Formats: sequence, C-alpha cells, structure tokens
Amino acid sequence: MKNKKIRVNLSRSWVLCLFCALFLTACVVNAGVSSRGLQHSLEVEDIFQKGTLLADHTYYMQGTYPGPETIIALSNAFQLQSRLWEKVDWTKKEMDTAVFWMQNSEMGFCSTDGGYLVAPDGQRVGVWYSQRDVSVIKQPAAGVIEIYPFEFQPGSPCQRQFLIDQR
Repeated sequence: MKNKKIRVNLSRSWVLCLFCALFLTACVVNAGVSSRGLQHSLEVEDIFQKGTLLADHTYYMQGTYPGPETIIALSNAFQLQSRLWEKVDWTKKEMDTAVFWMQNSEMGFCSTDGGYLVAPDGQRVGVWYSQRDVSVIKQPAAGVIEIYPFEFQPGSPCQRQFLIDQR
C-alpha cells in the first residue's frame, strides 16, 4: 500500500515538473520572438487611432491601400534601406481610412497593435501599427535602417486566422 502511494506522488511530481518546463520554454521562446526590434506601446496605438501624422517622420506601408497589412513611420533622421516598403504621403483622412480598414479586419483575439521601431542599439527610430508584430530591424550603417516585412507571431490567433483564410 505504501509503495503504491509513493508511485502516485512521483507521477504527479513528474507531470508538474514537465508542465512547468513547457510553460517556461514557451515564455522564453515568445519573449525572444517579440523582442526583435518592435516594442508595443498603447501611446503609439493611440497616435494611429486618432489619425495623428508625425511631422518629422516618413510613412511607409506593407500591403495595399486602403487596408494595408502594416504601417510604419520612420524618423527623418534615418534613411530606410528596402524595396519592400511603399512610401506613402497620406492626409489625415487617408490615415483614418487605412486604420479603419485594418481594424475592420480584426477577428476574435486578433487585434491591431502599435509600438516603437527599435534599432539594434536600443534607439527608437520610428513607430509601427499592424496585426503582425514580428519583424527584424537592422542598422547596416549610421543613419540607415533596414526593416524586414512584418510577420504574425507564430501560433498567434492572427496567424491561425490568416492560415484559415488562405485555404
């Protein structure tokens, strides 16, 4: 009887240890993915949702107007090195339209977020707004920024919905 009780306690301990290990691994993996040059900010989301255009920034989009996949605004102190982003010169009304259609495509737990673009040296170089929140930002030379296309967080509700829509 005593032997059986010890086995049950050991089994529960192993299950608990396994669960904790998986949880910690998931936390570390997600922390690494989301920290690649993008820093979430409610303040930045508010800037986009109010249609505020930052005067000292140049705007670019990924996707097509009126519902782009991503909008970025890069500080004029930097030059974007990329052929993957389309430069846009929007009015407040055009910005409001783009943000409206980006929010209109939200489904379930898939929301449009915003934040700061952060260079490898930790300097904030611009802002972003998208349902996609994974990207890589490089600084190949002083004053030059390279921003890779935004992707969905692996396993996120947005990525799952995107994959379903592609069928």
